[in-house]
Amino acid sequence: MSVKNLTPRKGQFKQGYYEQINNKYVGPLPIIYRSSWEYKFMVYCDKSEGIVKWSSESMRIKYYNPIDKKYHHYYPDFYMEVLKDGELKKYIVEIKPSSLLKKPVQPKRMTEQAFNNYKYTAREFTKNYYKTEAAKKVAQEMGMQYIILTEKSLK
Repeated sequence: MSVKNLTPRKGQFKQGYYEQINNKYVGPLPIIYRSSWEYKFMVYCDKSEGIVKWSSESMRIKYYNPIDKKYHHYYPDFYMEVLKDGELKKYIVEIKPSSLLKKPVQPKRMTEQAFNNYKYTAREFTKNYYKTEAAKKVAQEMGMQYIILTEKSLK
């Protein structure tokens, strides 16, 4: 099933369908944003003169997760082509909260709740690490750059 078949959900994050302004979007439709940060980045891509093409969730990257010992598919948030100083640069872009990029710290008091939270964040950190490593490798093989943007870089 395509990731584009996963419709926006009601929940804690701003989600919806983006209506493009300029005709630079080259990815699968509909254009879905799954957070306010993704929405901001879509507006940026759509309105920035230096961005020639962009797409959302248009790439599929296979990665291995050692926790469950299975291969999975990762759909990076964006692809974009930027024309800067007459040179075309291609990027795979992921938008993540900065908190998910830090290795989790084991709690001092190991209550059941603290242990469960730690276990969850450790799994998420590990999964994100292997997704990132796979994306970096694919980007390098295709002459692109892989970048992660956080809420700090989107302000």
